[in-house]
Amino acid sequence: MSAAIIVRDIMSHPVQTIPRATSVLDAAKFFLRTHFSGAPVVDESGAVVGILTLRDMAKFFLEPALRSTAVPVAVSSPMKLKVSDLMTPHPHSLRPGDLIEVASAAMKLHRTHRLLVTDEAGKLVGIVSTSDLVYRAGNYH
Repeated sequence: MSAAIIVRDIMSHPVQTIPRATSVLDAAKFFLRTHFSGAPVVDESGAVVGILTLRDMAKFFLEPALRSTAVPVAVSSPMKLKVSDLMTPHPHSLRPGDLIEVASAAMKLHRTHRLLVTDEAGKLVGIVSTSDLVYRAGNYH
């Protein structure tokens, strides 16, 4: 019988974050530089206030065009857009000791590809993505 695999075993840490006052342009540069597709957004005190993903950015800029609706005013001045304008607030989280089955079920339930990992005090200690789960499943013996 194999030992249970917990979130701590597969999570990425330390976690790189994006300040909420960061421009969307600088966030895009961050994603290009790091090859990340999403990152937690933090306030001035370092507390997590949301998550920004490439999907959030694409949805904001592309949905109006795909639906033939008016383009948001901010698109005409994208340099003024901040991460806080596009982020998803209140991201879902797990605890380091949760089983990876809990992570998988939560991703399905919340229709997300990443979950934050927080300690008992709510401090960000890691992040788990679908890639982490797939990688672990492929290396499971």
